Amino acid sequence: MPRRRTSSKPVKKRTTTGCQTCRKRKIKCDEATPCGPCKKKGLQCLSYVSLKWESEYSFRGLAFGRAGLWSKKERSTPSPMSSSDLHMQPALTWCPVPRILASSFIAEAVKSHYQENDDTRDFDLEPSLYSLSVIPSGYRDLRTSSLLTYFTNKICPLTVTSKGATSPLSGLVLSFSLSASPLVFGSILALSACHRARTNAWYKPMALQYSSRALVELRSKLLNDPSGDAALHPETLVVVVMLCLYEIVSQCDRRWVVHLKGARDLIRLRQAKLPHSSSTTQSSEDIVLFAERFFAFQDVISRTACGEGAIFGSDFWMTTQECDPWMGCSQRLVALLHKITELNRRRRDNAAIVENVDFQRDAATLELELEHLDQTNISSGDSTLKAIADMKKTAAVLYLHCTLYDAAPTTPLVKQCVAEILDRLATLLLEGALSGLIWPLFVAAVEVLPDHELSMPMSKDGAVTRIHGQAFVLHALDVLSDTLTNIERTRNVILGIWKARENAPDSESHGDGSQWNDWEYYIAPHCMNMSLA
Repeated sequence: MPRRRTSSKPVKKRTTTGCQTCRKRKIKCDEATPCGPCKKKGLQCLSYVSLKWESEYSFRGLAFGRAGLWSKKERSTPSPMSSSDLHMQPALTWCPVPRILASSFIAEAVKSHYQENDDTRDFDLEPSLYSLSVIPSGYRDLRTSSLLTYFTNKICPLTVTSKGATSPLSGLVLSFSLSASPLVFGSILALSACHRARTNAWYKPMALQYSSRALVELRSKLLNDPSGDAALHPETLVVVVMLCLYEIVSQCDRRWVVHLKGARDLIRLRQAKLPHSSSTTQSSEDIVLFAERFFAFQDVISRTACGEGAIFGSDFWMTTQECDPWMGCSQRLVALLHKITELNRRRRDNAAIVENVDFQRDAATLELELEHLDQTNISSGDSTLKAIADMKKTAAVLYLHCTLYDAAPTTPLVKQCVAEILDRLATLLLEGALSGLIWPLFVAAVEVLPDHELSMPMSKDGAVTRIHGQAFVLHALDVLSDTLTNIERTRNVILGIWKARENAPDSESHGDGSQWNDWEYYIAPHCMNMSLA
């Protein structure tokens, strides 16, 4: 029998600090540098530190090292509990972890008075709204049901400014996807997983998987159809809408513009081959109309920042002044923004045109139309939609004066418009509004002065506090971080514009006949491929 080890000697434990050469040879290492065995044999002593993170192991569902495994103590078996003991156990209440925002360290007033509109629900624990029988066969699992519930409860409400309005994503797209091919359903899951990945990194690879699958299937569908009928089907436009939103939420780079240009080609092909819609159903026409206006709206609003050429023309907009719940304004206002951007492009191509009578007449006409624009709300009981539409009208007036009349942050009219926009925005945030606020916030943010103090409503009881405009802008961006706009990209652009203005010489001027006005010099260069719709 082997000799029993004396209890007086210390127990020899394994170490993980030896060199890798000794570990491969399975011999003891003296942990010198270089170690004795390697030096004696003339071998290369390789030693390095391999860091392991407990959070990564927990995320993968693996045990972290030997924690809780190598214990010489006997495991204590829990004593059986009676039914009366179970009823005596207190219920556990899990408190949400508070969020640390960028504005928390800038203005204490913002942090103390604004109540965060956090949605701390766990959608994985909510009952599914859809049975697996209505889901396409290739996507029938629990995570699909969870993402579909998230899409309905979280993403769809973010597409309308009015709480009582029906989201086009739920009323048109989602109902259409349940009867269309699995391709539409997969693109919806890609958008849902991408949005969830903002707060839960576990969904990021899932979002990449769904989006890649949708892209491959869409490309294969278009390439393997020599007749071109696949490009005319409404579901193709729906898939491009979802992929466009996916790229905006994910990175907001040139890839969403690629989808925008692809949608333009699909719409042109459809208009050329299907001039009459007598053979199509009403639901298909509604889907196509929404998709066309979605892409055109993205194009118009985004071009106000960068001033690039139009991808979609003005023929998608009517002269109606009724507010659209998912756009947050009237079609007439969008058409005016398109005309302002195009007139500014003419001025940029030829700076001398500012002295032209035709240019001055066109600018004055647009200004007069904006002034007399009265956006009406179909739902008289909803004041939020009307407030957002009026705020966008003020932002359009500010945009017109900055681009066509070379107004700057120091211009009195600009200061007045900035104060009015931010004041209305503060009230809307207190009311819980989230959709349709990014574009007016951006227009005001790039024109606010660093030392511009405003009297802002800080609580629902009407209390007013003095606060710097830039501090409030950062806070508003934090509150809107869950929207379908890429807030991180928007914040970086705004900070870059503030820094550019701060570093510019005081005597620098870009008006009075210069080719570049203030907007084109400080703002447009930072806003390429930026979505603000």
